[in-house]
Amino acid sequence: MDLLETKRILAVQSSVCHGYVGNRSATFPLQLLGWDVDVIPTVELSNHAGYPIVKGRTLDAAHIMDLYEGVSLANPNGYDCLLTGYSRGKECVETIFQIAKLVKAKNPNAIWVLDPVLGDNGKLYVEEAILPLYRSMLPYADLITPNGFEAEVLTEMPVNSLASAYDCVQVLHEMYHIKHVVISSFLAIEGNVWKLYCFASSIGSKPFYVKIPFIEGFFCGTGDLLTALLAAHIASNEFKEDSDSFKRAIEVSLSSVHEVVQRTASRVESLNVKEYHPAYSELSIVKSQHSILSPSFPLFGVYFDRSQNAV
Repeated sequence: MDLLETKRILAVQSSVCHGYVGNRSATFPLQLLGWDVDVIPTVELSNHAGYPIVKGRTLDAAHIMDLYEGVSLANPNGYDCLLTGYSRGKECVETIFQIAKLVKAKNPNAIWVLDPVLGDNGKLYVEEAILPLYRSMLPYADLITPNGFEAEVLTEMPVNSLASAYDCVQVLHEMYHIKHVVISSFLAIEGNVWKLYCFASSIGSKPFYVKIPFIEGFFCGTGDLLTALLAAHIASNEFKEDSDSFKRAIEVSLSSVHEVVQRTASRVESLNVKEYHPAYSELSIVKSQHSILSPSFPLFGVYFDRSQNAV
């Protein structure tokens, strides 16, 4: 495969020296799946925020744009896909929005995969002043991958059941005209037990959900990994022969992430350490190459009918 045939993606999100979050969680899987990856960091940190000590810095908006101008000149053919994730501060988010417009201007067929990293577990990671800016960006994105909390923040609607997830996704489609919406993870009660779900919808296709097997532990970077895999599979139209290629892309991506987390959890358990350290639960991405390329534990989506689900 020569330079002109290789799919190219620009990933603009956080960067760490140690561990697997942000671009460190995304780059290797994207390359395994055949993508040529250019990266622009929004922050440069020693490790993720789950560690007791974090060193590093936030890149300012001018620096981010300067890097984009450089890689744009170095890549005259443009990008097939843009992946954007975590960024701090309003000016930096505005710059990412500007970069998205430039990428689309250079290649109108480029797919923008926007992971609106706003927070989790009821807590915002960003200033509230950024939220209107994120909402203004949504109509320009082709695929968004908020978690349940982020979907709630963007729509001001609850996401605590399959029915409420469906309603939230429909608002995102109708209000912001986003083609593909994936609520990457949220908890919903089933019987008397909380279950973990992903809910997805594409304009013109049936919405569906995937029940995700729960694995005990605290694992950072899973959302970044999932978004990267979705970008790779959807932007390449890899499953175009399937009757529902969008559904198939999500099933395969979730299956890969599940196997990576499962392998990571098994490694943590095998260590049998008395004192936990965040380094022990860094995602086992390098040792999960087969799971990324061809997961062996398939997860399957179930089509959702709102008329049969009142709550």
